Amino acid sequence: MVFILYGNILATHYRAVLICAAEMGLLDTPSFETRHVDWKNLWAPRNDFDYDASPFKRIPWLEDTEAGITLYESRAIVKYLAMNTGSSLLPNMNDPVEMARFEVACSIELGDFSVFTKPLLYELVQAPHVHQQPTNQILVESYKRTLEKTFKGYEKILSRQPYLAGDKLTVVDLFHIPNAHWLWTVGDLPELGDGTLLLPNQEKVNSDGTLPIPEEQRDGTLPFPKEEADGNLPVPQGVYLPHLQAWWARLIQRESVKKINAEFDKGLKEAEEARKNKPPTQ
Repeated sequence: MVFILYGNILATHYRAVLICAAEMGLLDTPSFETRHVDWKNLWAPRNDFDYDASPFKRIPWLEDTEAGITLYESRAIVKYLAMNTGSSLLPNMNDPVEMARFEVACSIELGDFSVFTKPLLYELVQAPHVHQQPTNQILVESYKRTLEKTFKGYEKILSRQPYLAGDKLTVVDLFHIPNAHWLWTVGDLPELGDGTLLLPNQEKVNSDGTLPIPEEQRDGTLPFPKEEADGNLPVPQGVYLPHLQAWWARLIQRESVKKINAEFDKGLKEAEEARKNKPPTQ
């Protein structure tokens, strides 16, 4: 049995699968392989793209060579891997209470977290640093206000139990990490601790409600997470939402998470070097 995962380390959903695969003990084994997908193969119009593998032209997708099937959508991929490996990251399928609590947590992650962190990440990172577009501060504030409510709900849940689905870690906890980690490092999830990237001053908002791109960011450079002296990312401190922060601290200190986040940081730096060495366009 060999699983082949296609993606790019800079893609949040790809990293979610890698983190879960690492927790399942699949990473760095003969049963699990990865294939790099270049962004230009997704963004450029190509008639030879395999739409059977990814109908929406998104990453990641997974091939199961033994079953002869291809899957797309990261959450489905993770659950498929967990079922095939008998991982404890899924609840007991025969226990209706465990299953119900797990499905509630999955619904919250998708409908109350990811649906807002994904566009927030676009406005704060991808728009100014990848697409050279100004950040829309009106949207940013709207997403952040909604996430404040989400995290207050998380605090209530996590005050009663250590993980979102109950007493044990499941894939739904791990699904949060890629988006939250990147937003945390740029300073826009204060509920998880202070980040490192300073955005333009509020008083410089344009008349249309967008933020101007600072001169030092116009070259398209990406913000890098700030490391402590020992090479680890800082653990959030404080008691703003103590149970939420304790949950987050437990997640980011897991070996699987540190491993994939380190690969992500390396990928960012390699992308930056490639950008610097790219010949100027004529």
